[in-house]
Amino acid sequence: MRRGAAEGAPHGARTRDHACARGLSPGRGLGHLVRMTGSRPLTAPTPAPGPILRLLAVAACLAWAVPATAERPDRHAAEGGVAVGGHDPVAFFNDGTAVPGDPAIALRWRGVRWHFATPAHRAAFEANPKAFAPAFGGHCPVSVAEGAPRPGDPRHWIIHEQRLFLLAGDGAAHRLREAPQELLAQARARWSAARAGRQ
Repeated sequence: MRRGAAEGAPHGARTRDHACARGLSPGRGLGHLVRMTGSRPLTAPTPAPGPILRLLAVAACLAWAVPATAERPDRHAAEGGVAVGGHDPVAFFNDGTAVPGDPAIALRWRGVRWHFATPAHRAAFEANPKAFAPAFGGHCPVSVAEGAPRPGDPRHWIIHEQRLFLLAGDGAAHRLREAPQELLAQARARWSAARAGRQ
């Protein structure tokens, strides 16, 4: 190779071998050698990370991904693509109980199917779905407040301030009844933060 040129350097670029310029032996390895092209140093490529480092990187990514996918803001917990476990969301308000919906009386909203006991309930939901759909996408507000959202169970529910909340079980229902304002404020804050993080 002639002086002033190096492999990989752009044609016509001035390259200087600092080791040779200082009179160092080129046979000593690459650790002492730095080549300059223009004003940008060319360095030896960084070795690929080892398998342990790669596993740690994947584990760190998964640790961040799991809570984000678990919360799924603006998505309704829908087993088999059906919201509220197939129960009529309007019946909680009008009948005061969990009533199984009829798959023949259904509509699609926010990517899932909603079943209703009567055509009148379907019409009421269609006119104002946010008034009847469970809060937090059907996730239990207690588990949302704790940062580990779980789907609510339509057998455990409460209406508070004109909103339907599906709960994960009797323990969650008891906790929500004891401190509704505090728990719902925590759940709203976590839910909003999760929504902001996914936009």
